[in-house]
Amino acid sequence: MTKKLLKQINILKTFIVLKVFDIIYGLLHENGGKAKKGNGRNYKLGQPGCELDTVVGAIAFRHFGKKLGESVYDPVFVLGAIMKWAEICHNKRGYLELYEQKTIN
Repeated sequence: MTKKLLKQINILKTFIVLKVFDIIYGLLHENGGKAKKGNGRNYKLGQPGCELDTVVGAIAFRHFGKKLGESVYDPVFVLGAIMKWAEICHNKRGYLELYEQKTIN
């Protein structure tokens, strides 16, 4: 592969990863600023603990295109830590919660 093609692939990978954060933020916003993380390690998509309104369920369904009943990848512990570091949300045990909106004068 050429260097140009590799660079384009890396840009695309970065864009795809960044879309995951939009999905998480959207889920939090849709649910009043708070959502359960969910558990994709022990449950299949749609089962109690890995519902579509959990962070892991939303990522699996909206980003990876998983169907109900399928096994899912569970990257929430890392993504939640990044969102906390970026001062977007609290990364609490079992859930994420948006920080209060600050107004700029």
